[in-house]
Amino acid sequence: MEKDSKSEIHITNNFNAPIGQHIDHVDTINFSMDKEGSFHFENIGQVNGDLPKGKTDPMTEGTGNGNPNEELFKFIHPSITGEEERMIHEEVKRLVKRQGVPDICRYLQTMAKEKKILLPQMSSVAYAELIRLGMPNGEGYSEKYFTKHYNK
Repeated sequence: MEKDSKSEIHITNNFNAPIGQHIDHVDTINFSMDKEGSFHFENIGQVNGDLPKGKTDPMTEGTGNGNPNEELFKFIHPSITGEEERMIHEEVKRLVKRQGVPDICRYLQTMAKEKKILLPQMSSVAYAELIRLGMPNGEGYSEKYFTKHYNK
């Protein structure tokens, strides 16, 4: 009985899962958005209590734009620096998770014309990078289909 009262339960949630987010026992979340569009979370109250000392809440890490340690999109234009790199990276991630191959390729070409990105000549290199960022690779997202639209 004494052993049970001292044991702790830890729940690890994967907030970057492609299906969506799962948040346990949240009472309130206060957040604001700055002029760059980044969310800042404050005063996160949980029904089951505060986080233990030394632990960080995944919702408050970074700038609210995903994992700050994640490798950026490899084809960001060399003239882009600073926070704009992260914004372009997040833009491409949202694009590949929400759109079909024809729209992805068309939007990437637009970004290249705007000198936000520098696309590789080989479609297979671009395809591998977009898969890394979250583009599905199942039906309707094959490399052959992607190459057809990429080279238009």
